[in-house]
Amino acid sequence: MVKQIKRLYPAIVPAVIAVSCLVCASEARAAVLWKGDFEGGDVSQWDGSTATKTGDRDNLVFVTDTVADGKKAAKITLRDDIIFEPYNQSRVEVKHVGLHTLDGEDSYFAWSFMVPKDAEIRSNIGYWESTPTSKNTMTFFIEPAQGGGTNLKFGTGDLGQTVRWTVKLELNKWHRVALHNHWSQDANVGKVDVWYDGVPVVTGASVAKRDVNKLFFQMGLHRSDPSPPVQDIYIDAAMEADSQADILLALPDPMGMGGAGGMGGAGGSAGASTAGASAGGTGGSAEAGGSGGSAVASNGGASAGMATSTPAGSGGAPPAGGGAPVVTAPNGAATTTDDGSCALHAQSGPSPKDSWPLVGLLLLALRKRRYQAKRAAP
Repeated sequence: MVKQIKRLYPAIVPAVIAVSCLVCASEARAAVLWKGDFEGGDVSQWDGSTATKTGDRDNLVFVTDTVADGKKAAKITLRDDIIFEPYNQSRVEVKHVGLHTLDGEDSYFAWSFMVPKDAEIRSNIGYWESTPTSKNTMTFFIEPAQGGGTNLKFGTGDLGQTVRWTVKLELNKWHRVALHNHWSQDANVGKVDVWYDGVPVVTGASVAKRDVNKLFFQMGLHRSDPSPPVQDIYIDAAMEADSQADILLALPDPMGMGGAGGMGGAGGSAGASTAGASAGGTGGSAEAGGSGGSAVASNGGASAGMATSTPAGSGGAPPAGGGAPVVTAPNGAATTTDDGSCALHAQSGPSPKDSWPLVGLLLLALRKRRYQAKRAAP
């Protein structure tokens, strides 16, 4: 028996190594670097928060009946008595300091939000801004649409002054936004890609950091001046990853007021839109009005508005919303950072059944080897 086992060694060892490497390689995928999903019922995952409480009243609460993923989400309510001093702004937000936002680095960020009622005035809902200088780099915001309803807009520059994309916002439905940034202070080098509900809507738009500092992403509701209309927003499932593939993964069907479409979509690009003139901006740095504020507040830069863009170009975009296939590499972008080694990654994920074909091949090889060994035995 011992002799037979020794004879089988040359077949067993390479086969086991081959199977192990194949399984490891299939499991290896890029890691999720950070999550902000409120599953702990607090904001401990975040690097900071602003005005989440006014006196005894909570401006940010955790809910279980309206979630994009998991069991909890955050609901933010902005009222005109929420004053962020010394800038005289209204804001309720949470903040995550980006892990890869220095010059030459790439960041991959995504989050989900839902707005239950139409906007009456402009509110910023998410933006990248420098720390500690609070210089705004790009912004998502909602505002009343002409003819009724609410527009969601994305713009680059201070408080989104160059509008790159506009869409009519569907209320009471979870939406997912994903961003890939290549960061640089040179506008010819810095780029941003945006996906909305899995569909690419901005591809390779130019954007420049306004100084050398790291950036943070802040989300919630922010206004440059305290104003009467009460606005609610739900936020959930924020994440930073190190690959495009991770931020485009579909979330399970959300709970609550509406269902969000799967994170899918085909190639195709949406370039910069033609900017019109629209007043906007929030108080911030002494120079040009970031929303976070350094020593002297200002009203911020003007915000271009009413421009629109539609997905177009190389691949054509499918309708947004439910059930579209997962985007893995639109516009030729890389998908994962698998180095081909057998090192296990913490965020790996195929199910055990994926390995059964390899196990079957291994057993057949061993059986054949045993049969050959028996025939060769005296």
